[in-house]
Order: sequence, then structure tokens, then C-alpha cells
Amino acid sequence: MKKTIFAITASLILLTSCSQSTVQDYFNTQDGCLLGSTYYKNFAGLDIQLWNPAWDNLMEGLCRDPLCTHNNTDSLCPSSTNLQLKTVVTDGERLYLNALNFLLTDENATMYRQIFSVNQDGSDFKLLHTYDATGNSSPYMQYADGYLYFEQGFYNENYDPTSEYTSSEVQSMHVMRISVNGGKAETVLSDELSIGCSFYVDADNYYLMSPYGNGVCRLDIIDSETKAVRENVLPEANEDMYSIAVYAGKTWLQTYNGDLYVLTDDEFTLVCEGKSIYTFGGGIWYTEQAEPVFVGTKEIPTGAPGGVTAPYDYYVEATTKLCRIDPADYSITEFVPSNDFDSEDTITISYATDTALRIGISNGRKQYENNDFGDSCLIRCENGSITIEKRYD
Repeated sequence: MKKTIFAITASLILLTSCSQSTVQDYFNTQDGCLLGSTYYKNFAGLDIQLWNPAWDNLMEGLCRDPLCTHNNTDSLCPSSTNLQLKTVVTDGERLYLNALNFLLTDENATMYRQIFSVNQDGSDFKLLHTYDATGNSSPYMQYADGYLYFEQGFYNENYDPTSEYTSSEVQSMHVMRISVNGGKAETVLSDELSIGCSFYVDADNYYLMSPYGNGVCRLDIIDSETKAVRENVLPEANEDMYSIAVYAGKTWLQTYNGDLYVLTDDEFTLVCEGKSIYTFGGGIWYTEQAEPVFVGTKEIPTGAPGGVTAPYDYYVEATTKLCRIDPADYSITEFVPSNDFDSEDTITISYATDTALRIGISNGRKQYENNDFGDSCLIRCENGSITIEKRYD
């Protein structure tokens, strides 16, 4: 049974650069983290990307030393090319980097991940922990209540080291944690968990999400102090995928088909339904899209040798509204595109901070007709309208 919060309003309030006020100084999501006015985005295999509304464009990497004199961690710096598959989180004061360090790969081809702490300006880069990346090598890391949480993979007793391929079915994982000040890592969840499991943390609980059978998910909530377990607490059983974010002091559950829930009174309550992707920062944002309109089909290169092409269908998916959910009372404020936009433009939210939004603008018809792939812009949301404040190169 869904329990729905009926606090949605149609009123429009004045926002400066798309934010009512500062919600909090930092937060972490699966995609990255916000510290102050800077958002840090994780990209698998690439360096961390940074965006601040005051900058002319995106920046890359955590190193801010023009001479790169970091030398207190075996001459590594946060943006070393030997550190790959990175994840960054924050505790509101420092940044914490989890990375695969290829320099440490041993004679048995065992790879190692390392966890570092670093100031926001890239200084004081410290090694906190090194652990082997046996089996699963997930870069996923979370922060809560003074600890960094990560996955330790290992092979179970069914593992055959002589086999040509290794299945995830013979791998398991533990959820571990280490203090932000370093020290010895400790096990949090020690059952042999499937590699397919996902874990999340907040100040009070651990959240363990795992396949339930036939593609259906289940979510168990484990009290971080008592280890008491509430089993299968998802609001409804279906084949959707879920993720959890801690934002504005609350724990949010979102589905990949576009439902958003908040944890209240030990159960998940529906806040917003069927809105696709939610973006956290200065509120919780989503877009309203018109029904797709087919434009045409073109042959485009696949990237395969020999100039191979394949048919690609183009659609116009016009954005009709940009909407902000207030995390305090769940009211919704709506903004419509101004004359700065084409009536067929699609808006995608790229980055959100407590003071501004950066968006991507695309147009299926323009892409089809002249390969115009759009712009990236800083926008302002006020008086019920979206206007473009800055276009980026």
C-alpha cells in the first residue's frame, strides 16, 4: 500500500539561480558529492569532474597545485594517472577518494584499491587505507557519521582458479568501514553477500538491496547499533531498480521508473510519482516532458572499423516544465522555459548546487537536420520561468 504525501502546490516562488535557499553545505549521492558550492561528479574510468557556478566551465581532477608537488603519498597526487575507477565523497570538511592504484598490482595480478583524504584545494593528500580488489573491484564508497563505507570482494569456496572465466556467482562481498581519520578497517555486514547487492548508509541505518528472485528487488534495513533487521521494506514489490540518497537530513528512495519516496516513521512514503530522474541540489529537481514526436531516421557511424553505419531514430522530446521539490515540506514549484528556448528543446539537468543549475539543451529535430547537438548552460529560475544566464563553449 502506497502512503502518499499530499503537499504538492502549484504556487510559484522567487528563486535566485534556481534555489530557494541553501539546503545544506554538503551531500553525497551515487553520482558524486557537493561540498560548498562545488559539485564533484564521479565517472567510471575517468577523473573526477568539478563544477562551480562561479567558474567559466568544468574542471577536472582534485589536484589544485600548478606545480604538482604532492609528494607525501609515494609521490602520488589526487589526479595521478595511476589512480583509476575513482569515487569521491565528503563529510562536509574534506574530500575522500577511493581509487584503484595500478602501481600496486602484484606478481599474482592482484590489484589494490586505496582510500585517501584530501582538502578541497587538493592539499594534505593522505593515504587512509589499502585493500586488495579481489574479485569485485567496486569503486562505490559512502560516508556517514564519521566513517567511510566500501565493499571488500572475495572468492567463495566454489571458486576455481584454473577456470578461464570467473563468474560473479563464485564471488561475494563484505561491507567494510574505516574512520575518516584512518586506522583499522572493520566489517559492518559480514554475511556472504552477493556481488549483485547494493548497500547504502545514513546516520542510523544500513540499507542492503538485493535481487529477490525473478528480477524483483528486496530491501532490508539494519539498525547500525543494534543490528536489528527489518526485512523487505520496499514500498511495493516489482521488477524496478532502486537507489537511496541521503539529502537535507532525510533518506530518499528513488526508482528507475521515476517514483520518489522519503523515509518517515520507519516506512517509505511516496513524494512524487513517475517523473524519471531526480537531481539533488538546492532542492530535488525533475523535468516534465511532452510526448515524443518522431522526426526521422538517419544512418550514423557505429565506430566499428570500415565506416560501418546503423539506422538511428530521432525524436523531439520537448521539455514543458522544470520542477523543484522542497525537501522540507515536499511542495513542488514549477518553472516553464522562456523565449530563450526553442519550443522543441529538451532540457537535461547536468549539475545542481545550492545556488545554481547547469543544464544540457538538445533538440531532436536540429540534430536530425544539421547535426546540432545543443548547448550547456547556466540557468536562472525565478518568477515561474527558466532563463539562460550563461552559455558554455
